[in-house]
Amino acid sequence: TYNDSAPLLINSLISHCWDEEANQFFADVWGLVSNYAERPWQEVSLFICCLSQYQGTDAEIDLQVKQGSSDVRKNAFANVLRSVKDQSGWVYVVPCDAVAQQQRGLFGRLWCTWEVYNA
Repeated sequence: TYNDSAPLLINSLISHCWDEEANQFFADVWGLVSNYAERPWQEVSLFICCLSQYQGTDAEIDLQVKQGSSDVRKNAFANVLRSVKDQSGWVYVVPCDAVAQQQRGLFGRLWCTWEVYNA
C-alpha cells in the first residue's frame, strides 16, 4: 500500500453523503482542505468513507464497520473520530446538492449528525 513504511494517524474526516456527484465532491474536498486546514496539505491525513472502507457484501461491510462489537462507540468510525480528536484535527462536512434539492438539509442524515456530535 501507499504508506506502509510511514503510516499517518488520521487527523481529518470528511463527512459526506453518498448522493453527491464525484467531480463536485472531490473539488469540494480539495477546497476544504486547502482553505481550512491548519496543517500544510501534505500533513493532512484524510478519512473518506467511500475511499477508505471496503465496499463488499453486506456481511463484509458489517464485519469491517462493527469490528466485532454492536456498540457504535467502538466501531471503525468511532475509532477514526477518536484519532481525529486526539490529533486536534478536523471534521469537514461536505454539502451535497442532491440532498439540498430534496430539502433534507445538511444534517438530514443521522450518520452525519452522529459524526459531528462525536467530533
